[in-house]
Amino acid sequence: MRVEFTDVYYHLDAKSLLLKTYYELNEEDALYSLFDAFKIYLRRNKLISDYQREVYSNLIAFTRRLVTARHGSNRVNPDELHKEIQETKKVADINWLLSKVEELGKKK
Repeated sequence: MRVEFTDVYYHLDAKSLLLKTYYELNEEDALYSLFDAFKIYLRRNKLISDYQREVYSNLIAFTRRLVTARHGSNRVNPDELHKEIQETKKVADINWLLSKVEELGKKK
């Protein structure tokens, strides 16, 4: 929790790993808090390229929709989400996201 990162990309990867960990452990309060903190970090840090900002913003958005779908919301169709992720391409940890959507699709 008190790690000081010297490289912005280490920080991005650490936040991404934390996001996946919270998702896997169903720690939703922590996950939603991380969504907000991660978005603020992306917006404020001027060392992050526009490409990286977009890639990680997409990870946050798709993971948020994945959590909504996991709760059985009819607003998010796993098949449509899977297709949208594949078409977007600019997504950090895209393989992890696709595997989680596939798991969700199997449960329904």
